Amino acid sequence: YRQAKEGKMEIQGAAYFYALAAAAMAFSAFSAIVIIIRQTMGAGLTPFQLALTRVFIERGFYVALLSFLPMLLAIFELPHILIWQICSAAAALILAAWHLDDALRRYPAVRTKRQPKFACVNWAITSCAVLMLVCNAASVPYSTQAGPYALAIAWILIQGGEVFILSLGSFLHKATSASKV
Repeated sequence: YRQAKEGKMEIQGAAYFYALAAAAMAFSAFSAIVIIIRQTMGAGLTPFQLALTRVFIERGFYVALLSFLPMLLAIFELPHILIWQICSAAAALILAAWHLDDALRRYPAVRTKRQPKFACVNWAITSCAVLMLVCNAASVPYSTQAGPYALAIAWILIQGGEVFILSLGSFLHKATSASKV
């Protein structure tokens, strides 16, 4: 009530972002548990599985960080449109850099096979998410708002969950050799 009386409002979507951050942290923790189960089965991780583990945990941390960022900026009483522009620009930079690093350096270092089709689809969707974030930061072709930012951040977690589910078999079965990944 006091904040409403003083003309201050909570940032749009704050409850959603808190929930998304909690889901991201749970995703990271669950991923780590699966890795621990894998190691208790007596098998080490292949280089590809190590790379996947890092991706899962990074995704969770990135989503948590980017979910809390709007509320952190709101503490400084910035205009909401500026908050979404800063958040969108930061998320676009982080997501683009991380995604390019993954596609150009990390993935080729641990895989001998060509990327599966779902990876190409994910890459295309992530590229669209980065473009959407850039447009949101620049207020082009629409005015800056919370929705595109929320959608892009959610996509990071959704994609992490999808890759986790598709690669779960790799973690729960004993690998005969690292080259079969």
